[in-house]
Amino acid sequence: MTKKLIFILSLCMMVTMMFGIKVSNSQGKYTLEDLEQEGGVNLDAADYFLNKNFYFARVYPPRIDSQAQYLEIEKELKTVISVMESELSEVPDDVELLWRLGYASTMTYNLDWPGSKTKIKKYFDKLFEMDPEHKFGHLYYGAHLAQTGDKLDIKESISHLEKAYSYGFDVTLTMLGIAYMQTGDNVKALEYFKRFRDKFPNDKQINMLIEGIEQGDDYTVHSVSVDKNGKRKERKIESLNNNGDE
Repeated sequence: MTKKLIFILSLCMMVTMMFGIKVSNSQGKYTLEDLEQEGGVNLDAADYFLNKNFYFARVYPPRIDSQAQYLEIEKELKTVISVMESELSEVPDDVELLWRLGYASTMTYNLDWPGSKTKIKKYFDKLFEMDPEHKFGHLYYGAHLAQTGDKLDIKESISHLEKAYSYGFDVTLTMLGIAYMQTGDNVKALEYFKRFRDKFPNDKQINMLIEGIEQGDDYTVHSVSVDKNGKRKERKIESLNNNGDE
């Protein structure tokens, strides 16, 4: 029986690591009422709800177990976004609001909220107009573009992820490797996978993937596809070679 070596390297694994990135001095729990404060948005409270819900909505399909959980996520994200958008209407060049709204919109995109794709581009485009080197902007926009499955998005994701990597976000290494694989550049992909291995030598999936590429295995990356109901699916990396005996 032919054994195929299949690597499930979804962005769930990669982006999960971002969840631990500290973007503010937010401490403890907040209520939705804490979002509004005198003088503007309470960014610590906003970060609390964004990071909390990023855990569930960081990839497609989102990691949601029940309708009740979805309704809670929906309520929190809608409230956070509404408060920040209201403030942004008063201060349209505020980079702290722009990147957070872009970040939030990547989550609503994975929740299939209408208009999310347009909002993502609008907020990140404005952010980079105001601050071309915004590290969190490049990190989260690059991560989003890398998982849409669109070839042009994937190519664009590389420049953002490379900038994010230059700012010290090692989480981008595997995303860059997969992005380069999708463009057909396994040499460059291998470079980034090896950099990741140097930092995380005990990652078994990366070690197996590097070994397979070095042995000449022919890999294809199945990007986000659509099922019979029109829903996007996760992607995977699959070896086209036989990895075992018949």
